[in-house]
Amino acid sequence: MELFFQAYLFAWVTWTTLSLGCAGILILHHALRGKWSLVLLRVFESGARLLPLMGLLSLPIMANVLSEGTLYPWLGVLKDHHLVKAKAAYLNKYWFVARTVIYFLVLSSLTNKLTKSGLRQDKSGDMNESQMRANWGGVGLVIFFITITGAYVDWVMSLEPRWSSTIFPVWFVMGGGLMAHTFAIIYTTRRMDKEPYKTAANQEVMKDWGNIFLMFTLIWAYFSLSQFLIMWSANIPEEVGYYAKRFNDPTLVMVGAFLVLGQWFIPFIALLAPRTKQRPRLLRNVAIFSLLMKFIDTFWTVVPFFTKHGHGIDSTTFLVNVGLLLAMGVLWLGAFQSSISKYSPLPLHDPRLEEALNNARS
Repeated sequence: MELFFQAYLFAWVTWTTLSLGCAGILILHHALRGKWSLVLLRVFESGARLLPLMGLLSLPIMANVLSEGTLYPWLGVLKDHHLVKAKAAYLNKYWFVARTVIYFLVLSSLTNKLTKSGLRQDKSGDMNESQMRANWGGVGLVIFFITITGAYVDWVMSLEPRWSSTIFPVWFVMGGGLMAHTFAIIYTTRRMDKEPYKTAANQEVMKDWGNIFLMFTLIWAYFSLSQFLIMWSANIPEEVGYYAKRFNDPTLVMVGAFLVLGQWFIPFIALLAPRTKQRPRLLRNVAIFSLLMKFIDTFWTVVPFFTKHGHGIDSTTFLVNVGLLLAMGVLWLGAFQSSISKYSPLPLHDPRLEEALNNARS
């Protein structure tokens, strides 16, 4: 049962991160009113609309916390540690569950407000809706980053309550943005042989997608390297323990080295080539590879928290984690497809998109 909850948390964090990434880019789109994200907007909206579902799927985790299970060590084996006692006002089961409820209520309400406004504009053509979303976008970014920082401190970083990192939550946010953007590229480029994507997603737009893809990749790499260098150079036992646990297992060392190549170097080199951004199939293949790497990266980040010192990840642990990841993925993708199929593929009455479509037709 202990292994089930650990694997469930990994799967839940992975797919919740994808939904949160969609929500973050959705808010960013309305704050900046960018053209590059217009064609991908329905993907981000549909992914963000799954936040209530992910909140519902958090119930087994919250039940484990309330029953003082073994998932979070600050409820059990480390409860009497002096560093945990110093954080007792924050790390207690009722406040933990309450914060999770607040995170989902705030972010679900914000994204719901933005998506409903877009759907109203599709029907009415009222351009005031665009301005309203832009106004909320700026405020929403502040709310999003404050909320998401607390969320990843609670859900992931508190798995080792003696450890802390100011970069870690932002690193997860950038990873979520990378997941959401690559997923949107995969979904959209598979449909570019049909209208309206065929006309709307021209080479200029695809170049922007590739540049944003490259930006997320570089930011993820920058935060990953920064966190490693700061902790390793400081050489504080509580901080170095995060990496020591991952470097004591030869398999995890190889996975970490593979992530350096697969999550950063290979996409970086591929996206430097203009050809990659001009051909939908090439860009999609790089996006698929990067998304798979992000799943592995989340595994490398979350699962070793549960290993004991000097012990690696056995085959049973690996299979249970992968099985639950796939099972929850089927549920997430089914809910996503059901959501996105209900609405028009592209936002209607957006003058920037209409201009682009008219120019392409002429």
